Amino acid sequence: MKGLGHLASINCHVYIYINCVSLISSGLGYIVGAETAALGGSWHWGLRVTPVMGAIAVLLILFVMIEPARGDSEGGTHLEITSYKEDLLYLVKK
Repeated sequence: MKGLGHLASINCHVYIYINCVSLISSGLGYIVGAETAALGGSWHWGLRVTPVMGAIAVLLILFVMIEPARGDSEGGTHLEITSYKEDLLYLVKK
């Protein structure tokens, strides 16, 4: 059984990735909106284009992104259903 250090390492990498992507994507939204407004001649065009980009991103998430099976992202393959009482006892012992 792997220790919690392994999970912490994975979580740190995911956290860094999410923060970097959110900064880049928010910056791109402003850039694309400003350029679209400049090309269209009005700031309204920036508000017409960026929601379309958001809708495309949502569709890609819904239809392209693969959801891992439960427990696969943590590396566990043998998960079992436990009762609420068992879960509380486990937490108290830790």
